[in-house]
Amino acid sequence: MAHTFVMDTYKNDKEADNKNNYATLLDAYAVFKYHKLRFKPVKEFYYTSYGYVILGILIEKVSGLSYEAYMQTDIWDKAKMANTRIEKPEVKQEHTTTLYLRVRKGKIKEAKTINLSNRIPAGGFYSTTNNLINSEDLNQ
Repeated sequence: MAHTFVMDTYKNDKEADNKNNYATLLDAYAVFKYHKLRFKPVKEFYYTSYGYVILGILIEKVSGLSYEAYMQTDIWDKAKMANTRIEKPEVKQEHTTTLYLRVRKGKIKEAKTINLSNRIPAGGFYSTTNNLINSEDLNQ
């Protein structure tokens, strides 16, 4: 499968460093639905996380569930991933890491948080190491 999405990616830094919260994938789609096409469909390769927003909307339409509910019932529950969810900026999770970055002269500061609700299902999940490697395998 090739990623041949033709719509352009984030139009500016403000859109890429999103601070808004989009409650639904259709709300997120509204951000980029009028972006120009980069080229004719299927002619070139171009990655943008917005393609996954459209995939998520398709999953919602076919399944009759929200993307989050679909992932929970049809993926995470079946894979026994009890600690994997969609990240919600308004909900502070316990025992999570803090992101840092190196700035001028080697100083380190806490990285600003980006709200990823404009690109779920391309990102914006949290999980645990055991969920990602299937913790049941560790007990055998």
